[in-house]
Amino acid sequence: MAEPLLKIRGMTKSFGNLQILKGIDLDIMPGEIIGIIGSSGSGKTTFLNSLIGFLKPDSGTVKFKIPKGSSNDEKNKYQSVYKNQKIIKNFYGFAAQLPSFYEKLTVEENLEYFAEHYNLKKEDIK
Repeated sequence: MAEPLLKIRGMTKSFGNLQILKGIDLDIMPGEIIGIIGSSGSGKTTFLNSLIGFLKPDSGTVKFKIPKGSSNDEKNKYQSVYKNQKIIKNFYGFAAQLPSFYEKLTVEENLEYFAEHYNLKKEDIK
């Protein structure tokens, strides 16, 4: 039986007194296609940003399966997206459905902003 590529356990996120995500548990298996649907303000973007490590949830874990042979720690084949973003970004990508740039920023400012999410060195960004 195949193992999940992604394990989410107990993910919660609040902004002030407003709880957006509440105890999400989810496994995503190899070959599965999933969709995230909901009304405006229901937490879709918060969930996806938490899933890729752009936003840290208040509680819970998000762990990705690291391909065999790509880690020195073979016993720990699942890595936290929050603790190991560099490793995770070598194997998994994320693309939004809509253009993901800020119209009030220049092209250069948008590139710098998004490059910082990938922990690129300042000289590499320039």
